[in-house]
Amino acid sequence: MTREEAFAVAGEFSDEWEFLPVRDVGFFVVRENEIHCWRKNDAKGHWINRSDIEGVTAPLLAKYGHVVTTVRKENTHGHRFVQRLGFRPIGGTGDCIQYRAERMNHARL
Repeated sequence: MTREEAFAVAGEFSDEWEFLPVRDVGFFVVRENEIHCWRKNDAKGHWINRSDIEGVTAPLLAKYGHVVTTVRKENTHGHRFVQRLGFRPIGGTGDCIQYRAERMNHARL
């Protein structure tokens, strides 16, 4: 997946975000210790796996000691997903809840 293809899924994001494709199912974007991931709409039934997540988060946890992400309030699947990974809510603004994790769980995804 190219950065341009990702725009169709997530909208544009600035060049300060590092774009990390995950096979043909989706991608991560990372800026400092902030991380987000998306699945392509046509990748139903497929998703990132634990080694994909660990490959992205391990260096961030080593460097910053924690990682953060945000999830839209209405995205119940997103909240369950990040909580299973070990993220805990730390606040929110507008229509999003911010999460923080000091380590990643090895929960079944």
